[in-house]
Parts: sequence; C-alpha cells; structure tokens
Amino acid sequence: MQGQQVLLFTSEKLAAVLLFLMKGLSLFTVGKYLEKQIPKLQLRGTIDDAVMMFTTQKKREESTTNKMKILYVEDNLANLALVERIAVMGSHDVVNATSAEAALQSLHQEPPDLLLVDIRLDGELDGIDFISSVRRQGIRIPVIVITAYDVGGQRERCFAAGCDEYYPKPINVKELQRVFERYIV
Repeated sequence: MQGQQVLLFTSEKLAAVLLFLMKGLSLFTVGKYLEKQIPKLQLRGTIDDAVMMFTTQKKREESTTNKMKILYVEDNLANLALVERIAVMGSHDVVNATSAEAALQSLHQEPPDLLLVDIRLDGELDGIDFISSVRRQGIRIPVIVITAYDVGGQRERCFAAGCDEYYPKPINVKELQRVFERYIV
C-alpha cells in the first residue's frame, strides 16, 4: 500500500503514453480509468470508486479484527447498496432482511453485532414493531434507525421501542462511518 497514488490525466494521448510506459513496471496498476471527454457526474463517480477501492484495500491491510456483522432491515435496494458500500470501507459485513419477519429469523440464526433498521418495511411488522420484539426477547444488540419516514412522533416512538440512535435519510456517509466506529466490538 505504501506509495500508492491516484493519477488523473487531462489528455487521452498523455494517458496512453504514460500507461504504456508504466505497463512494464510492476510498481503500477490501473484500477479505474476514463476515456475522452466525460460528464462531471461520471468523473465524480469514478473518483469516488477509486477512492473507495483505495480506502477499502488500506483498511483490509491494516486490520480485520474490527470487523462487524451488520443486519440491515431494509426493503429498498438502493439504500441497501449505499450502506453496503459504506460498510465495506470499514471491512464490515452486511446481511440484509427485507422484512421484520425475515430479520427476526436471521437474528436468531446468526446474531449480528449491530442492527440497522428502516421504519417502513414489507410484511406485517414495521421497523418499530421489529425493535419492540427484539427488546422484548431480551436482545441487547445496538439498534440504529435510518429512515426516510421521519414524520411527527416517529423518532420518539423509535426510542420508546428501544432503538439506540435515530437518523433521517439521507444519512451522511461520514456520519454513518462514525456510527459504525462507535459500535465496533
């Protein structure tokens, strides 16, 4: 990992020449690259991916002892993908359940270190019902609510059910990383 750098080329010809010269050297590898003129959004996405790859590799090399298993109770695949990407940066594993019923089953099969819960879920039970059920069973795993369903009284109902922290969506990436760091076992 020592000495790694991210290179951005402003010219396709410059990139081609330098990459050709670097191919013979074992010091360089190309993880991500772009060609020609690109939209700003695509550039931002590629830079974010490259930084995530770098960060993930660095964290894996530093330690795997701070790895958590996170059960994310969420029925929206886009939200799941985002949380998984953030968790991977910290070398954590994410298991997904799309309903409270599936989460309860998963919880008993392989207990996680942390529960992330959305309020609105597929199935009979919502996130608050799930949290109440977990706490009634005497399970003391930390519960973090992350929800877009942030209407009057929801926050208070979540804490009354037994959640430890509550965040409205969209949650900031750095904030979620700090949440994970607080609960590392």
